Amino acid sequence: MNQLLRLAGLLAATSVAASCASMQARTAPVTVPLAVPAPPPRVVMAPPEDAVAQAEAPQPAQPQPAEPATAETQARGRAESPTSPAPATPPSSAPAPPRAGAPAPGSNLTLRPPAGASNGSAAEVRAIVDRASRGLETVSRSRLSPEAQTQYDTARRFIVQAQAAVKVGNLVFARYLAEKAETLAKGLQ
Repeated sequence: MNQLLRLAGLLAATSVAASCASMQARTAPVTVPLAVPAPPPRVVMAPPEDAVAQAEAPQPAQPQPAEPATAETQARGRAESPTSPAPATPPSSAPAPPRAGAPAPGSNLTLRPPAGASNGSAAEVRAIVDRASRGLETVSRSRLSPEAQTQYDTARRFIVQAQAAVKVGNLVFARYLAEKAETLAKGLQ
């Protein structure tokens, strides 16, 4: 009887071990080479003539040291610092030419909708800001959790920034901020 039990246990163990084994594919995967497109041609724009003229302008004369170097001052300088730093080259006074595609300094960088696109008027943006403000007025900040208070404060800042963007005529950015404020206000209610 013991032998029969041992034989049954051995058969069960071998069947379990055989069922855990897995088959592996013996074929190599087929790889298809990819066709890499040629790089696009480069467009090199010449800098404006004003920038070239400024870059070619003669540099101002090097500033003269306050005290002429004598053997005594050189010896004193060596005694004070055993390693003297390399003389620094003065920075170039000519401004670097502007990068191609970069806006000119002092230009107004406001986002404006393209002609024919309807991203909303100032009145629509003010309506969204008013809805967000009314939504925040219904919420008591003192009863909110610290995380919710942070969201409340963020919504208030979005409202202030949206109002400022409307004043300068940046309606795309104002609408974006107003919608974010409105979403936060709805989440807090």
